[in-house]
Amino acid sequence: MSNYKLGVVVGKFQAPEPTESHIALITSALNSANSVLVVIGSNSIKTEIDLIPYEVRVELLIRALYNVFNTPKSTMGDVIRTISRIEFTELVDVHDVPKWSKMLDEKIKNCKYYTTPDEVGLMGGRDSFIDHYFGEFNNKVRFQYFNDGISATNMRQQCSTVFLPDPMFIKGAFYLANNQYPTAYQTVDACILVGDGVLLGRKPNQDKFRFIGGFSDPDSESLEEDALREVQEETGYTGSIDNLRYIFGPRVNDPRYKKSKHCIKTALFVLEAEVGSNFIPLDDMKGGELRLFSKSDLTEDHFMPEHKALFNIYKKNGVFDA
Repeated sequence: MSNYKLGVVVGKFQAPEPTESHIALITSALNSANSVLVVIGSNSIKTEIDLIPYEVRVELLIRALYNVFNTPKSTMGDVIRTISRIEFTELVDVHDVPKWSKMLDEKIKNCKYYTTPDEVGLMGGRDSFIDHYFGEFNNKVRFQYFNDGISATNMRQQCSTVFLPDPMFIKGAFYLANNQYPTAYQTVDACILVGDGVLLGRKPNQDKFRFIGGFSDPDSESLEEDALREVQEETGYTGSIDNLRYIFGPRVNDPRYKKSKHCIKTALFVLEAEVGSNFIPLDDMKGGELRLFSKSDLTEDHFMPEHKALFNIYKKNGVFDA
């Protein structure tokens, strides 16, 4: 006999296919309530952990549940009646627990199976939404945690290790790439002053020079930290740094993004290294060259096309003045 008229479960269900834990959660809720509201959480932007659209996740869950209920002893009518006891709804993340709880309350009240607050049970396992809910429904049911050894996180990570030579897989990759918001990727570039000289780098298979730099690290605390890290990684420099300062943040006409909706924007820094230091081309510069140029001798012709504009910005800001 069911304890509640309506059971409520909440999850992201962001996996290539529902895990055993996902299905066990929903079937356990069906055993504890006459009907179940499955609230599917969504992010407003697509990330590597919020990739699958809401409608697709609903379809995947229905297919998986159909396979569970379609046993030799069941009839099609039994399967349809069981699945019809489930209602799906989407709840977009707001990153505000009280507001999210209020939004969840509204979803519950708008469910076609809702009757009274006392007949609603919030249902989940260990580390489920019920530990972070502060709304007006008080009945909470905690199921034994279902651990099948394969989590949605593990499934997503496994998918990222191999690019399959399959047309549907490739179509999915293009779908993802073309449904991202246009993004300006953050980089840093450092003009390294060494006395009256400027240290520049030349990458392998390139015939002109560039400022030392690279992409910002998501784990760093600042762009300044990124700039110092790039200097060390690409030149091997471990001496003291003086007068580190920010100059400007321009868009870079990087040829790798010429036909892309994405682009690069960089943060330009200037810093002073110790005269007489030993610089070694490492990382992106390995196999290339590091060379000191006189400030007064530098012109646009020394630079790769995408760094000519950066040179002119530094020059306009007086970086190469005597």
